[in-house]
Amino acid sequence: MFARALVVLLVGASLAACRDAAVSRSLAPAAEPSFSNGNKTGQCFYELGLDGIQVDPGADGNATATAPNGNVVSRIAVKAGPTCAFTPETVTGIYTIGGEGAPCYVVSGIGSETVTVTRVGSGPVCKDISHIEFIAAPQPTTGSLQICAVLSGTLPPNLQLAPFRFEVAGVDVVVASGACSNPIELPSGAFVITESPSASAIGLWNAATMPEDRLIGFVATQSATVMVVAGSTTVATITSVFVPPDPGPDF
Repeated sequence: MFARALVVLLVGASLAACRDAAVSRSLAPAAEPSFSNGNKTGQCFYELGLDGIQVDPGADGNATATAPNGNVVSRIAVKAGPTCAFTPETVTGIYTIGGEGAPCYVVSGIGSETVTVTRVGSGPVCKDISHIEFIAAPQPTTGSLQICAVLSGTLPPNLQLAPFRFEVAGVDVVVASGACSNPIELPSGAFVITESPSASAIGLWNAATMPEDRLIGFVATQSATVMVVAGSTTVATITSVFVPPDPGPDF
């Protein structure tokens, strides 16, 4: 009888211990962000399973992040009040983080070595910057080129215009009028875009790029030379002019 009571007591104690251990695990706080390569890792990217390097704002309330040598800042998180706001994974250049329809923080230089975060809003919606965090990535060696085709002039009724054809870096690119090609990955440098002749349009009547300074040269009806920059996309818009077909002799 004594042995049976002892077994019951031991089993009860074991179940209580297991229960207490389970409660302890469920209530245990998440591990605190630590240090990585001497840099303090922040809680925003930590919640995403990433080590974001934390930077405190300066005396003006804004913050600047600088990537280690050979790297660029690929993504930013802004900690303001109890929330974290992130730049999208694929964004480069400038990105504005807003709140309730109003701009709050302008992030400039994403994809470069140095990124600045400027608070442009105020009030309870756009709180003071507690700190920012950044993710560093290797310096990219390639960029992309996207070609858009535009037709100037009015087409006659029921006329179906064939897609425009371009050649760049040995690649044939077919683009419908009013559309854009998929991005073409290319190394940094200058590239010549040549349009194939069309029976109903004069090719390369005009050319423009976005950003605007990526257009290097242009020869009417022949070619456009554009610059591809590593880590970003150059959009080249090629405008052609519609030429009405010759109706032939009038008898």
